[in-house]
Amino acid sequence: MFDLGLEELFIVSLLAFLIIGPKDLPKFFEIFRKISSKLRKLYQFTKGGIAQLEREVSQSDGNQAKPTWEKWLPDELRHLPDDFAPGSCSPDYHQQRKSDVEAVRTRYHEQNTNSANPGPENNENNENNENNEDNGGQRS
Repeated sequence: MFDLGLEELFIVSLLAFLIIGPKDLPKFFEIFRKISSKLRKLYQFTKGGIAQLEREVSQSDGNQAKPTWEKWLPDELRHLPDDFAPGSCSPDYHQQRKSDVEAVRTRYHEQNTNSANPGPENNENNENNENNEDNGGQRS
């Protein structure tokens, strides 16, 4: 952050030792630690607030957020009733719901992987097009 080398740190610590004194140096470091901790928390809070504001502005502009696998879930899994309490379902129903979620998650990841890496179905289309060009554009 400040790009200080070992020599610079040594000089700063020597100056702090001479100026503040050995008796008050631990108090100084404790105060410095508290201030830096508060500044770090303030920075994280501000950063989170700006990110939230950006999300709200993009939604109000009509821009959709990056799609997630959750949009592929069935409605009964996506919109739980207000009176839903964890543990109120039977173990069989819970296992079925869990397998449904995993199936949707797997299908979503497979779709994203296939769109990023063209699969063999695209190669077959390319081979058919090459065969058509060899035949003078006539289909067989």
